Formats: sequence, structure tokens, C-alpha cells
Amino acid sequence: MKHKYECNPTEDVFPHQSIGQKAFVTGRGSCVEPWSKDTCPINAHEALCFSSWCGYGTGYGDNSSTEGVYGRERLTLTPYDVIDNFLFGCGTNNRGNFHESEEDGILGLSQHPISIVQQTAKKHHQVFSYCIPSKPSFSGFLRFGGGGRKSLVHTPITKYKNDSTFYGINLIGISVGGKKLSMPSSVFTKTGSIIDSGTDITRLKPEIYKPLRDAYRKAMSRYLLVDPKDISQDLSLLDTCHFLGHQKSFKIPKVSFLLSGGVAVDIPTFGIAWQIHPLVVCFPISDKDVDDGPMIWGNYQQKTLEVVYDVGKRKIGLGYGACK
Repeated sequence: MKHKYECNPTEDVFPHQSIGQKAFVTGRGSCVEPWSKDTCPINAHEALCFSSWCGYGTGYGDNSSTEGVYGRERLTLTPYDVIDNFLFGCGTNNRGNFHESEEDGILGLSQHPISIVQQTAKKHHQVFSYCIPSKPSFSGFLRFGGGGRKSLVHTPITKYKNDSTFYGINLIGISVGGKKLSMPSSVFTKTGSIIDSGTDITRLKPEIYKPLRDAYRKAMSRYLLVDPKDISQDLSLLDTCHFLGHQKSFKIPKVSFLLSGGVAVDIPTFGIAWQIHPLVVCFPISDKDVDDGPMIWGNYQQKTLEVVYDVGKRKIGLGYGACK
């Protein structure tokens, strides 16, 4: 569900991955329209108004960035869900990893005023949900509106520091094999946590990650520990892999995230043991690239879960087995 319009000419235009993607010529058609300073849309940083165009610029945690101009268009999600005058960014200068991940753009699901969640608030009441499948060949979903299944458990949406666009959560503990790791609650609260569908693997502060990793390694001690860098430089974020040998089955410890509201979420097996080879699994959680930012519950650890965001009621619902 990631799509974006690109305007021409551009400094870095990546190959279009979607057959139906449109590339507009700046200043023609409905891609761009004149705005005055008074009518320029609010941007995540500052609206860049020049001449009669209204520009934007934003960056992401992986150092990708996009700059361009605002446009409006009719957005058709389904034949029965059509959004008129949908505001979107038309990229003229896109840099970074967009071409590596085979995506045409980014669909903003944050709490920012111009995200699709806010632009459709009157119709869908700031409610959306998704399920990320375990494999690309399986089907997941992204839905707007509704409330999810009755079996969901709920945890509050919190505010992360002064940034109201993130979906903050209160991660208050982690358990491995049914045993809660011994660490003071202050190590969780002093940093803050968010849940994010756009981040791949979960990022934790070192003082939380290391006890989790050590408990995982202890539970996996029957298997040979392997350095991920000896397998591939693409695994540089990770520090723990195991060689399974030629066993037909293997046992993975249960890892659970403990959230406020009395919620314990068991992370699906493939979010704990990423099978990069028939004989090798890696622990896809990292303490790298956290710095001064929040800890992030990434999408690898969300796969097959139903995640329902009810922004108006300030809660997130979580359930198992919504997709394969």
C-alpha cells in the first residue's frame, strides 16, 4: 500500500515498480496546483512556498529523503471508498533507499494533519488497521474504519515527548520463556517507545536489548552461535544467529512484549527466529540506530498480528492470526 506520484523533471527518479503509477510533468494536469502563502498546506517541517507552488521536504530514519511539491487528486482506495481532493506529495528530488525496497512511495499513516488517517477522519473516524503477512507471497490487509475483532486486547496510545505524529506505547517489560526479564521499569520509561509499520526490525536501547539477547541465546544454547557478519554484510544490524544443523524441527523460546493495560503480546515465531537459510535463524531485534530517538516496535515483530489504531479513542488493539 505504498504509492506516490513523481513529477518530472526530477534529480533522482527511481524505476517505477507499479504498472499503473503516473509520472506527471510539473505544472500540468492535476499533479500540482497554484497555492498562495495563505493556502499552503501544513508540512511536517515547514511549508516551502515559492512563486505559485507549494513545496515540501522530509527525511526518514534510514537517511532517505524526498522533496517536491504538493498536489491534489481523487484517490480511489476501493470502488466504494473514494477520497476527493486528496493532498499528496509529488516528489521531484528523491534520495536514499526508495529504489532498493521496490516501493513507489510512502503512504503516511501517522497522526500528522495531512496523513491519510487525518484526511479521511470524517469518513473513517481516525480508525485503521492492518495485518502484515509472514511472507511476500501471502496476503495481508490495510483497512480504514471499523474496529477489529472482539478478541483484541487494547493498550493506550501515548505521546512520545513533543512529537504528536508518532504512535507512542508504554512498553513496560519483556519476558522470555514466560519469565519476565529483571530490569527496573525506569529503563523503559526514560526513553519512550513507539509502534511503527514502516520500520523493519524492532530497535531497543542497549540496556534493554542485551538482557533480552542474552536470555534468547541461553534458551538457544543447544544450537551453534554464529556471527551474522560471517554470513552477510546485509545483516550488520544483527549480532545473533544460530546454526540449526540438519534437524527437522527446532524449538524457539517465547518472547512477549509487556504493555500498559495488562497487555502481553507474544511475538510470532518468525519475529524471533528469522530463517535466512534452511539451516540458519537470526534474532531480528537490534540495539543499533536508536541514539536519542524512541525505541521502535518494528514490523517484523508485528507480522500476522491484527493491529487496530483508534486514534480518536487513543488506543491500539492487538490480536493474533489475522493473516498468514
